[in-house]
Amino acid sequence: MEYLIKNSSVPLNTSGKLNYTKKATGVVNHPSIYVRKWAGKEYDPLVSVPVIYKDNKIDICDMIKDTKNQNWYFAQVKKDIYGFVMAQYINLI
Repeated sequence: MEYLIKNSSVPLNTSGKLNYTKKATGVVNHPSIYVRKWAGKEYDPLVSVPVIYKDNKIDICDMIKDTKNQNWYFAQVKKDIYGFVMAQYINLI
């Protein structure tokens, strides 16, 4: 089941299976953000691309909520590298 989040063109994924197909393009709106292994601040950053910076563009593939009910985007940050970023730090373009 998918729910549309207000002011977002990326539907919330509640199926439990991540989508690797690009749904939107996003740009970082914060000086720097961690790219994490899973949705939630308690998860470690990726080793290959731990941080992305303001104005970097990423491909948004999916959106899920963490255990604190915060929205996270599952995104392709580089070729063949996917991770989770907090949705509040990404502007969809």
